[in-house]
Amino acid sequence: MSMNDKVIKFKKEDLLPVLYPFLVRNGEETYVRHILSWSNYPVYPFEKSENNTHVNDEYRGKKEEYDEYMDQKDYESVMVLLDKQTRIWWFIQNYKKVYKDLGDEKYYEILSENLTYVDNHDQVRKYYSKMISLGSNPHLMMSKKERKQFVKLPETFTIYRGTSSNTKPNSTNIKKLLGNSWTNDKKISEWFSQNHSPKYRGSKYIILLNYQVEKSEIISYFTERNEKEIFLDYTKIDPTKVKWDIIPPRTDLDDELE
Repeated sequence: MSMNDKVIKFKKEDLLPVLYPFLVRNGEETYVRHILSWSNYPVYPFEKSENNTHVNDEYRGKKEEYDEYMDQKDYESVMVLLDKQTRIWWFIQNYKKVYKDLGDEKYYEILSENLTYVDNHDQVRKYYSKMISLGSNPHLMMSKKERKQFVKLPETFTIYRGTSSNTKPNSTNIKKLLGNSWTNDKKISEWFSQNHSPKYRGSKYIILLNYQVEKSEIISYFTERNEKEIFLDYTKIDPTKVKWDIIPPRTDLDDELE
């Protein structure tokens, strides 16, 4: 065996005790779901392993940086440090502290970054109203460019929401399909309903909602991810005013928005 072929072996460790409360099962494997260590490979709580070492090292490395950023109230650096899927959960736990320390403008800037990068709003949307209403001006979630685009929106227009469900929509259950994120671009909504939403729902029906929105209902208009996202408080939408279509699966939309 040449030097180039040498296999590097890592020390086998027990899992750090601080990570035990954050263990989750996925099939036959166990993973860590801590904001500072979101493992992509299984760990072994009852034996020493190299996988445990990798997860421990990630936690130890990030913990030192995390504590430093928190002492400095540098919450933007905290966001960069955390994995994408853990940022919104951190913010939900710490949003009052962030607002107290940073004030309206910075608070809404960080909140906006969190909201626009959430892949599955269903899990966390119940927290949105409290976080958005904590400050005095939710329009600060928009960048200057987005605010200029928001001003140009008509007073009333149609917005769309792509979603999916195992149950055929009707006037009774339509409320369950409402959400914060809509768009005024029908094509984007169709792409989302056919390529993104079923990934989280594993659903039978692909659904396109449409709703006549008043500009005064809009909390923010996000355009920097090219999604033309209309962000609303879904709890205030009158479900009787929402219409829907069931649309067939398509394969020619898969890469259009990538």
